[in-house]
Amino acid sequence: MAKHKKNKKDLPHWLKKGKKGKKDEGEDVNSESANIVNYIKSISEKNYAKANKYLHAAIEDKMKSKIRGTASTMEF
Repeated sequence: MAKHKKNKKDLPHWLKKGKKGKKDEGEDVNSESANIVNYIKSISEKNYAKANKYLHAAIEDKMKSKIRGTASTMEF
């Protein structure tokens, strides 16, 4: 049975690497760090709603970068 190799058209938009304003891995790390810093700042200010928002964003960025790395390793 032949292996089906997916191309970029088959991937979700956030997994595609391209020139159209998409983030590269370095920008993901920066946004993760910024979200964590903002999370800690919001916690210290006792603004728990904002802290929750930043925590969710940091986790989402981390998951996307892990998925991107796995997808590139598995040749998707």
